[in-house]
Amino acid sequence: MKKFKFPLLAALLVAAAGVFAFTLPGKTGKTFSTYHYTSNSTSLEEMQKVENWEGVSPAEGCDVTGAIPCTITTSEDLQEYLDSFESAGNLINAASTRRD
Repeated sequence: MKKFKFPLLAALLVAAAGVFAFTLPGKTGKTFSTYHYTSNSTSLEEMQKVENWEGVSPAEGCDVTGAIPCTITTSEDLQEYLDSFESAGNLINAASTRRD
């Protein structure tokens, strides 16, 4: 019975480390979040303000043809994602859904 303690303990530690590694945010995999744009402004400056976005489940009232972003989905930090756009048109085009 003593022979099996070390291999069993080692196996349990490896399994625990594997589970822990997959639950650490930012370490493995990506978590996607959906945000709804709450402003009606089409200016890049307003679209890049985190306070004009709220985390949501997929929002209602969105389609794919409007001129205002409705929802975006990103695995990045929201502010970093918004700052990556150099024009309002690019951000609007990148939106998962749009609204009028």
